[in-house]
Amino acid sequence: MIEAPAAVLFWLLLGSGRGRAPKGNGGGRGDVVPAGEEYPEGAWPRAVPKGGEVAIKDTGNPNPDAWRLSRYQAALDFLANDDRSINAMTMLFDHHVIEKGDIVANEVALSVVAHWDIECASGANEYNFNVGGIAAVPGQQHFISTDVQSKPPKKMAFCAYDSLQEGIADYFGVLSYERYVSALAPLLMLPTDPEWFSELGFAGYYGGDPVKAAALLSDRRALVAAAVGAP
Repeated sequence: MIEAPAAVLFWLLLGSGRGRAPKGNGGGRGDVVPAGEEYPEGAWPRAVPKGGEVAIKDTGNPNPDAWRLSRYQAALDFLANDDRSINAMTMLFDHHVIEKGDIVANEVALSVVAHWDIECASGANEYNFNVGGIAAVPGQQHFISTDVQSKPPKKMAFCAYDSLQEGIADYFGVLSYERYVSALAPLLMLPTDPEWFSELGFAGYYGGDPVKAAALLSDRRALVAAAVGAP
């Protein structure tokens, strides 16, 4: 969570017995890609622009329900219509990570917006269209802000996007890393089950208890569903 001012490598690890201890103790964000893990390809290509530091820009909305609805509609549009998303789904089908017909786009959209709701304090702390709280690495366009998940909070560089669709695309790009495949596959196949969010925590995306985080996601997902009129 941020606060102002501040080669397809799917190794098919599902069920592989990979260690599930959280990486780190909350002292750094798990979405910072470690050295050697910047893959040239992925199911979703990275969408963060190249460049340096830019001014921090408030792109959220102080009205939580309005923000939830707009982000849900944008996520649904990306999943349903964006060529990069369609190509990624095809790639996942071809690699037998998921089966054709298993993806329910509106349910996936509800789940990812629930995650963004946690990261962005229900839209109050969304900056530069960075819905996923994704940290930047050198060479990426970024803004400087405070990571309130760090213990203690510290200034960090976060990816800065030029549009909401860019921010959404890059969120899925990050989930395409081999590091997060144990979360990506259940997100796409079983989006109503918060287990995918626990897996994201076990993989090191965020600090804190991944089991408790799943309960928080379920609560936020209910709020998002109510805001968008989903059953």
